[in-house]
Amino acid sequence: DPAIRMHAAFRGDDIASVVVVWRGDPSYLLVMGTAPAHQGHGIGAGLVSHALEVERAAGVSGIHLVASEAGARFYPRVSFELIARHGLWTVPSAG
Repeated sequence: DPAIRMHAAFRGDDIASVVVVWRGDPSYLLVMGTAPAHQGHGIGAGLVSHALEVERAAGVSGIHLVASEAGARFYPRVSFELIARHGLWTVPSAG
């Protein structure tokens, strides 16, 4: 089994949505994105649900993610529960 799994949904020749999962136990949903032209049609939710089913079928004990506030309304709709809020820290660029 590969350590990284990538799931994609297409509409015609366009990649409508992408989900990347790091395989472990627990697994981590690393990246999720849906092209703006394809948002609001359930494509991203369907793809995340599919990725979660694949991981569960592989027997992982849990699936985690770190998301921005932009995902706060989306992720509960696809079975995720908020367990903590984290701040994002950075080192300012020199200049």
